Amino acid sequence: MNNKHTLPRYGDWPQDIPFSPAVRNRNPYGFATSNLLWIWTLLPTRLRIWIYWKALALSTKFRYGPETGTQSVRKIFPGLYLKVKDENSNEAAVLRWLARNTDIPAPRVIDCVRTYTNSHSGGSHCQIDLMLITEVPGRTIMDVGENNLSDADVVKIARDLKYYFDQLRSIPSPWGSKICSLAGGHLQSYRFRRFSCGPFIDENEFNDFVLNEGSAIIQYPDQKEIVTKRLAKPHSVCFAHGDLAQANILICGGRVTGIVDWETSGFWPEYWDYARAIFPSRYFATVWQEMVRSFLPDYHEEYEVDLLLWPLSL
Repeated sequence: MNNKHTLPRYGDWPQDIPFSPAVRNRNPYGFATSNLLWIWTLLPTRLRIWIYWKALALSTKFRYGPETGTQSVRKIFPGLYLKVKDENSNEAAVLRWLARNTDIPAPRVIDCVRTYTNSHSGGSHCQIDLMLITEVPGRTIMDVGENNLSDADVVKIARDLKYYFDQLRSIPSPWGSKICSLAGGHLQSYRFRRFSCGPFIDENEFNDFVLNEGSAIIQYPDQKEIVTKRLAKPHSVCFAHGDLAQANILICGGRVTGIVDWETSGFWPEYWDYARAIFPSRYFATVWQEMVRSFLPDYHEEYEVDLLLWPLSL
């Protein structure tokens, strides 16, 4: 994309543009194969777990980057990936919920089993979720390279993302003003040093947590005044991806074909996805930043406060 500003801001998109998802078929296998996969889940859980570990041992291909601890996503069969999580993740429930309630092209959950393994420190056991998911087509924006996208592709991708995130953000929370996971429980976020947090009864309790997360304090009075004033601004709660980044958006032919890694999703303050998406590219004006401001409302003031408080939670 060149230096021309070809993207409309969030509120400036024409209202009468027809939308047709790039990925139409939620079932990539067809009726017969889907039934076989369903029959697979009827096998004894211990047997499935044993087969999954064997498949992981034989597989060396990663789908979305290298392993971190015991977390990985590996291709174990054509069109099927096994995701390993060492946290009590809500991702399987979220993916099933998305499939029922939205058109968002996310992986489909075939199976999810819970087991235990030895922790890295030895002696104790940690909980492991093994989640069998379908492949989504395409390559991530990070892999493709935002500067390799044409102006037309950038506009189409931003339009797709606006459609999907408008849909996601419009789903009412059954928990009212509570900031929580899909199930009403704790949240997970790389934003905080403890990763897991909450649930919070409202935004005020969440803001208190954000301020108290680190042991340091804001040393300059003007910064403290800015933070206090802007945190007092009320926000609605909506469903957010929680880790919105170029590495989690898959594209093909200038269209969005997949949105992955939903483990940090939940009902967050409305600015949450904007702040998470802008943060990685904060030191330079990128195509990705322009895209984010095109498919999400602008929450620059909230992002600035989040940026001031970020060192407190590292």
